[in-house]
Amino acid sequence: MKVRNGFVSNSSSSSFILRGIKVKTEDLIKNFDIDTENNEINDYDNIDGYIGDHLWSILDNLEKKDIKLRVETTRDYFDGEYTGEFIIGDNYDSLSDGCVSEYKDYDKNDELAEYLSELGFGTIEEIKSQLKTYLQFIGNDNY
Repeated sequence: MKVRNGFVSNSSSSSFILRGIKVKTEDLIKNFDIDTENNEINDYDNIDGYIGDHLWSILDNLEKKDIKLRVETTRDYFDGEYTGEFIIGDNYDSLSDGCVSEYKDYDKNDELAEYLSELGFGTIEEIKSQLKTYLQFIGNDNY
């Protein structure tokens, strides 16, 4: 029998597999017309936390062509400094503890590039040349 001493967290994780592009925080502010003069910013450690939280709610209301946009910071999850960049793209898949998954090639590059272009992140060709698949898995047994 395993016994763990100390604090154990069963908090939700932010595991993801995203097909998208890296963008600067200021581009997200501009493209989504986010109010950075709001007093709510004072409730956050930095602008990236505020932007990230607000983008989650904005993106929840945008859905097109079977693409569910998601945004994630590029910082190290536990103790990394904020980088001033985010990944924005299609929420391709998610991971969970003990999961074995097979991932097929992503087949919506054209649609995703068109969608991100419509949102002002560059031309379709520029975006297609920048598309990458990003993965993060955070297990619930981190403490």
